[in-house]
Amino acid sequence: MSSARLPRSRRASRLFLAIALLSTSAARAQPPEPAPAPNPAPDPTPAPSLARARVDVELSDSGELRQGALALTPRDFFQLAGRADLVERSDRKLLERRWLLGSAGAVLLASVVVGSIILALTPNIEKPYCLSTRARFSECSDYILLYERGGVSTLIGGAAVATFLGTLGWWANPDLFAWRELAPLVDGYNARPVP
Repeated sequence: MSSARLPRSRRASRLFLAIALLSTSAARAQPPEPAPAPNPAPDPTPAPSLARARVDVELSDSGELRQGALALTPRDFFQLAGRADLVERSDRKLLERRWLLGSAGAVLLASVVVGSIILALTPNIEKPYCLSTRARFSECSDYILLYERGGVSTLIGGAAVATFLGTLGWWANPDLFAWRELAPLVDGYNARPVP
């Protein structure tokens, strides 16, 4: 480094140091800002007109339950109406439907896996034992035919059972009532006095 540049860099560093000290001391000289006043807590009791307001449940001609803009399932309505017995029955029917559909899927998967394994383990007719004599060839072909029939039967039988269980699950209605039978319950709920 040249000696001419050295003093200039020292001056610059001293200047930056002085500015930094002045800015920090000026910042320390200012009093801290007072903390903002906490917002007053809202009154937990709503206005009397709002406390008594209740949105009635409407039942459309298509059987759709609505409470204002909110769509309700029949189970949600039973819970809203305080009918624990109907909620429990609805849950049982929904669980039954899920078990049937889940069982259909499990049976189908198991039949595909087992049928594929049986078909994959089918012996080869081109073994030297099977090709040695006509009687042995006939014996091997019967044996292979049993494997093939077993694999295909497993696939078809499993698919049939899975289709049956799936159909039962699909048609198992989790609703307890037809929508027209819900009308008296909805009217009874809407006629209750406001708490």
